[in-house]
Amino acid sequence: MLLAFQKWQAATHHHVVGAYTAIIVDSDELYLFRGVYDSPGLYYCLHQDGLTISTDARQLLTKYSASVSINSDSVRHFLAYSMPVNDAGFIQEVSALTAGQGLKVRNDQIHHLPHYEPLARCIPIPRDTQTAAHQWLQAYQDAVQDASKAIDNIGLFLSGGLDSGALATIAQLQQTQLEAISLSLPHYPDEDEWFYAEHLSKKLGLAIHRVEITSRCFDDLLSQPVSLFAPGINPYQGMINQGYDLAASRGLKNIWFGTGGDELYAPKRNLLRDLWQHRDMGTFIRTLCSARAREIPHIYKTWLNTVLHRQPRTMRYPQYILGNKNGTLNTPYTTSSDIPVESRYHRAFLFQSSHLNAQENERTHSAPRGLTRIHPCIHPSLIEQGLITPAYQAHSLTHNKTILRTALTDYAPAELRRRGRVGVLQRYYYDGWNKNLNTIRDVLLDPAATWPQFVDRRIVDSALHGSQPEYTMLLLNCLALELWLNTLRAEKIDFRLE
Repeated sequence: MLLAFQKWQAATHHHVVGAYTAIIVDSDELYLFRGVYDSPGLYYCLHQDGLTISTDARQLLTKYSASVSINSDSVRHFLAYSMPVNDAGFIQEVSALTAGQGLKVRNDQIHHLPHYEPLARCIPIPRDTQTAAHQWLQAYQDAVQDASKAIDNIGLFLSGGLDSGALATIAQLQQTQLEAISLSLPHYPDEDEWFYAEHLSKKLGLAIHRVEITSRCFDDLLSQPVSLFAPGINPYQGMINQGYDLAASRGLKNIWFGTGGDELYAPKRNLLRDLWQHRDMGTFIRTLCSARAREIPHIYKTWLNTVLHRQPRTMRYPQYILGNKNGTLNTPYTTSSDIPVESRYHRAFLFQSSHLNAQENERTHSAPRGLTRIHPCIHPSLIEQGLITPAYQAHSLTHNKTILRTALTDYAPAELRRRGRVGVLQRYYYDGWNKNLNTIRDVLLDPAATWPQFVDRRIVDSALHGSQPEYTMLLLNCLALELWLNTLRAEKIDFRLE
């Protein structure tokens, strides 16, 4: 870093790509840099005593912010899309470096340096399938190679699905030593992935450990630690923690997750849009007339918007969000005029939410066990492939992630490449929901709850009385918001909405 700083000074973060945070003192100037890939957080707070910088947002809040302002627009964005507007979370008094950002501090003045944004203008481009598949394979190899550089004691949460299976396949190809951990649900045999995970691990020659899950979704909801910086709860946290416990007992240090594996690939609703834009009319007609296309939400609407040039200039919040209806995703990753609005959420997730959801919020569970989460699927090489691959090449009418299946043809077992989408653990989720429903209602229906200022109460009340709520993600986000605010109260931090 120091050699790079000697050469590039304020542009250092444009040339050093990786997972890092750095603070460099140069005479009477201070530089802060954060890498673009899976980097730990770096926070700062301006107060009457000067500038304080920390990798721990909790420390800044508890030491310097007895009273904080919460950005209402960021709360709306979280309730609608499951993430704040950017890495800075909700609290205005504490700021965060976004991934790929640099700051210069001089005479107590903060200057934002030009953002690292090599992918800002990436748009889908047509390539022949074999070329695209080869480039995807190379990107996965880059991601796995970089993820395995730091330490030898590596674990991988391995399901029977394509994302974690691809990481395991590439790790075996590169002779990376890792141990697989499978979270097994013996009481839900139709949702238990153990058989597939064990079969794949044997094919690849990986050591695998089975964790039989005894907890239910939402168990210990009120006692789980919550990040002070931004809301975020995971109903599956209990089962993940059981996996963490086994990983720690095995002496593992880094745990690989497939987070971002789904978001890498262009939304399938863009099939017709991308075919129309690239004038592949033969495939366009076949896709237009296929029964499968009628099952893909918004596929025709997305195509017609392209034909009629009716791309919205701003995102619109769902009708149940109260107040300002215009959503914003004004980050360096989403402002290019080449990027269709419907793709901006896709991009923002890849670049932003991996930090808040998988680092800041998850760290309260992994760090006490001596573990660090690693997310190879959000490596810049893979993100670039995701952004330049048209939807019709990323998927087919019979399979999702067709391009990945093609890339793994000579390396992954046929059973993995041919298997359909695994899907979510619906029965396990809803059983846990119903078991803990009284606790959930107590939190959400508390007269002092804050979410009714932002969400139509009728929607939440109706959803709370169903065994399989229609607005599952909305309820989770409202629940996360209330538990987070309760944590602020418990820490004696006064807050106000602005």
